[in-house]
Amino acid sequence: MEKTEHLFKNRVKSTSENMGMLEIIGQSLDVMQNALLECKMAGYSPDITIDIPNNACNFYEFHRAYEMIELGRVIAQETLHKA
Repeated sequence: MEKTEHLFKNRVKSTSENMGMLEIIGQSLDVMQNALLECKMAGYSPDITIDIPNNACNFYEFHRAYEMIELGRVIAQETLHKA
């Protein structure tokens, strides 16, 4: 994960005091997706999981698509080398 740490250095954690409506909706969607994912994975356990951090970006940050694709590649390579 050391290769990916630089991508998260400048990310500011949101608190309930400084969250906007889009951040609240985004976090609500994340909670719902994670609950659905846990239910599905309980029935179909994969051999390998590639976990992308929830704080990598917000759901409306489409302009960061290339950065997120590269993050996925790096994390996938690290995960597959460990397996």
